[in-house]
Amino acid sequence: MVHVQQSIMLDASASDVWGIIGNFDKMNDWHPAILTTESEDTENGHQRALSLLGGTKKLLERLDELDSEKFTYSYTTIDGPLPVNNFTGQITIEPGEDEGCTVVWSGDFEPEGTTKEDASAVIEGYFSTGLNGLKKQLAPKS
Repeated sequence: MVHVQQSIMLDASASDVWGIIGNFDKMNDWHPAILTTESEDTENGHQRALSLLGGTKKLLERLDELDSEKFTYSYTTIDGPLPVNNFTGQITIEPGEDEGCTVVWSGDFEPEGTTKEDASAVIEGYFSTGLNGLKKQLAPKS
């Protein structure tokens, strides 16, 4: 298994950031590479289908665990266009000592159809794009 992790420090409270990213069904509200999010409850659990910018195949993910008090959720990718297999991800917000917070996004997977370096680069780029989109959304409007 390959482990990838990205994080970003934000000048916002953990609860304010959770208000944006804590809704599993609204990833398109903060991740610039996600055009739409469709969600449904299935016999296999709560799932979301993400339409990716420039993509033709949707990214299908299942919510595994959500803990609003600890500002975290984990999920599993069921199907999609990314060069990975058996992907599990987790997003956690760590409150800062005084103000602000750190958002940590991590994932574990097996590369599929490519090297672990290339697969890692794709996932790191996806995480980074999302975290920077979140930071931009939280920036003061001038």
